[in-house]
Amino acid sequence: LFDMLAKKRIDYIPISLMDVDTILASRPELAEQLMLLPDITVYFPLPVIFYVNIHEPRMAERLEAGLNLARQDGSFERLFKSSFAHELQLLRDGAHKRFVLANPFVPRELVEEKPLEPTEAALPAASAGKGRGR
Repeated sequence: LFDMLAKKRIDYIPISLMDVDTILASRPELAEQLMLLPDITVYFPLPVIFYVNIHEPRMAERLEAGLNLARQDGSFERLFKSSFAHELQLLRDGAHKRFVLANPFVPRELVEEKPLEPTEAALPAASAGKGRGR
């Protein structure tokens, strides 16, 4: 896709903020020809789900309990903010045109009704305690 973009066969590739620096660093010959559009954000729900072996229900319970405790004591949010500080800052910088896309493959209970705004740092409530392995 990057070659197609560089050759102007396509105009745009959506890339996760978590991946863009790594991708551009891995393709230095294209990095000079490509640019980020800092004023456009595409939101596509893609929750992180922990899958646990069906024969390990205790592990699923412990993971869920640990994640819930981390949310309650604030350590989950602190870890999230410190792990994604660069990405959160990119989202906060400047005005954004935001396009919200539906993901028909994600169960409804895991999708937020209203996605977070770039200035909000809280984690969606749907991301904790959902998706236990069954």
